[in-house]
Amino acid sequence: MIRRLLACLLGAGTLVSGGVASAALKVGDPAPRIAPGKWAQGEPVKELEGDKVYIVEFWATWCGPCIAAIPHVNDLSKKYAADGLVVVGQNLGEDDKTVAAFVRKMGSKMSYRVAVDDVAGTMGKTWLKAAGQSGIPCAFVVNKKGKVAYIGHPMRLEESFIKKLLAEPGTKPAPEKAAVAQGPSDQAKALAARAEALLAAGKPDEAAPVVAELHEELTDGCRHIGGLLELDLMIARGELDDAAALGGILAEDFSGQPAVVLGVAQRLARAAKATPAMLETADGLARPLASSDGAVKSGALAVQARVAFRQGDAPRAVELQKQAVAAAAPDETAAAKQAQEAYEQGRLP
Repeated sequence: MIRRLLACLLGAGTLVSGGVASAALKVGDPAPRIAPGKWAQGEPVKELEGDKVYIVEFWATWCGPCIAAIPHVNDLSKKYAADGLVVVGQNLGEDDKTVAAFVRKMGSKMSYRVAVDDVAGTMGKTWLKAAGQSGIPCAFVVNKKGKVAYIGHPMRLEESFIKKLLAEPGTKPAPEKAAVAQGPSDQAKALAARAEALLAAGKPDEAAPVVAELHEELTDGCRHIGGLLELDLMIARGELDDAAALGGILAEDFSGQPAVVLGVAQRLARAAKATPAMLETADGLARPLASSDGAVKSGALAVQARVAFRQGDAPRAVELQKQAVAAAAPDETAAAKQAQEAYEQGRLP
């Protein structure tokens, strides 16, 4: 506690080592991998892409200077995300539940990606300690060449510097021309329809072999159909812990398809006997989607509203559903309003 207090009073954050280590990582060096233990918010960064600039900012929930820097970091993220800026708020030394609760409380005030370090403290070692940094908040900026362009306090990051890096030419190879996507075959459509009918009739054991046959029939571009039906099957069988785990896997496998991720979140949130883990997973998947546009945004807000209501927070459910109504397409507005009225009346739609 004394170390934390001294660090915050000095405006440098918490100390991560007894003294200043020799810096093996310097400006101009290739950046280490971004490899946290878990992502509390946003899509994972699997690799440094040559058409993007990255800010990796180390922080903690109890660190005053860290919290004071969040608005500045959030502002940079919102202003330049469309230009290729990726911001990762890398928490240091706290568990995922503590971080998730803090991020949920912050809401739109902390809209960028947030990561939790693993038990071994890999990110802290390969970034902070390697750079000889002894305190947080501390930000690293990585340019389009994958090299460290800045190490220091996030409040000293100027927009002009970020804009300059974003204006530099990218190093990412041009993507090959993608093949024309094809939909599922007639046989796959028939199998999917049959599986859905059996599940609707409460016959998961009969649906299981149909879903297995469907997996064999689906091509690469349609794998999500089988995945979602597999999730439906697990929920119907009452395999709820497995359903929560599968939901996370599907969301990662199809992270580039927001509608599929939304479908996963909706199934977890709507399950009649949804467990706390299912609801938490649904909320975590929906949260970043709620900052998108159109039907995905409205659907994600509706998922968050349902989760909030089922967790006992009716006022938050009403507020989130109001946002879902505002974002809904004209043909979906009536249904969204009915859900809002249900929450206002204290019942689950």
